[in-house]
Amino acid sequence: MGMLQRLFGSLRSGPLPQRAEAVGLNLRGVAAMREGRTAEAAALLSQAVAADPEHPDAHYHHGNSLLALERFEEALHSYERAVALRPDDAQAWSNRGISLASLANHAAALESHTRAITLKPDFAEAYINRGVALQALNRHDAALSDFERAVALSPEDATARNNFALCCLKLGHLARGWEALEWRWKDAAFAGDKRNFPQPLWLGEQSLQGKTILLHDEQGYGDTLQFCRYAPLVARRGARVVLEVKKAILPLLAGLAGADRVIAKGEPLPEFDYHCPLLTLPLAFRTTVETIPADIPYVRADADLVRVWRERLGPKRGLRVGLAWSANRFAAYGRARSIRLAELAEILPAGAQCISLQHELGEEERAYIAGRPDILHFGPEFPDIAALIALVDIVVSVDTSILHVAGAMGRPVWILLRFNGDWRWMADREDSPWYPTARLFRQPAHGDWSNLLGRVRDELSRVELSA
Repeated sequence: MGMLQRLFGSLRSGPLPQRAEAVGLNLRGVAAMREGRTAEAAALLSQAVAADPEHPDAHYHHGNSLLALERFEEALHSYERAVALRPDDAQAWSNRGISLASLANHAAALESHTRAITLKPDFAEAYINRGVALQALNRHDAALSDFERAVALSPEDATARNNFALCCLKLGHLARGWEALEWRWKDAAFAGDKRNFPQPLWLGEQSLQGKTILLHDEQGYGDTLQFCRYAPLVARRGARVVLEVKKAILPLLAGLAGADRVIAKGEPLPEFDYHCPLLTLPLAFRTTVETIPADIPYVRADADLVRVWRERLGPKRGLRVGLAWSANRFAAYGRARSIRLAELAEILPAGAQCISLQHELGEEERAYIAGRPDILHFGPEFPDIAALIALVDIVVSVDTSILHVAGAMGRPVWILLRFNGDWRWMADREDSPWYPTARLFRQPAHGDWSNLLGRVRDELSRVELSA
């Protein structure tokens, strides 16, 4: 997490190469990288490498530019040349590991980061990178040890702290995790989302009796749906609760218990006495695995919309499955969390009807659905998604916001997880304390949807129909 932005902090210039042309090109490339002109930097550094193929710094900086451009194979080649020319370069070994991890070769990435640490035992960044590789291999205890070491070496490093937090949460060490998660606001990946209010942050200690508190969302829709469950708990402290969420999800949460008012982000804010981001509420309530609030359902479909969609869908003649196969590709690990519709649709038993819960379709998906009359797609918004979920027997979803709608509604939802799933699903569980009606299906190996889907197909054939 946060590895690419760290590259810009590790730019350097080394000993002057033999050729003056390569010196100038390398310096210009480094300058372009620092100024954010990454494509230009890559072109200049490519010329520097051509001018002096034996110059390790040119290869190193070229690798950085290619990595920032997500040209991972080429970046790896550049780092390979850099470490071949200068085997004691810990930073190059570590960045080589990042490129390997980006190519999903986590075992090799682990070796590369270990080499960097051997060369430089106090290299905090390499411990972070190795921890990320260990997590990708589901070696979470070892990863936690590396993140702890990184924090000890660099106590003010927000990336180290944030990775430590997420690893703690994954392992169920929630008290330590929530506390460390507050460092997210100093991490470049999250700092831009921080809200700076003159009113104090509420962390569960101040009395809310007769006070108004603003609970504001952060990150994605799924996070909002998962953590808005705390609104009733805050209200029980005697507070008037104002919940601010993204506009698209506002209609779904308008009637949320505990919230006196739900407003869309960007609307004028009412007066309030305290504020709290949604992901800070577990810290405020000192949430442990045993005390996760799971008063389900806390999200409900609009009854009128359910009637509209029931009529539109017509009589139910067999198993009805709601499918969601694609996560936001711009979100963290969005592509790794997604499945091709053609693959996922193979799990449907004969005679089943599939309701697409995806909002948008790509061209390939539209063409596929055109040949599958048993798959219905409507491009629903969140309120319609909830109504459709109320009318299916089961939701089968990858890790995306749709599963949170189903889980918050208390509907049966099967969650299809990549090998190293998100922290909120913890480690090695097939259930979720956040969503009691959920079942978790995990990839047995990186990228192995086939075996996972085979198991889901077998289980789906045993599902009993609802009315």
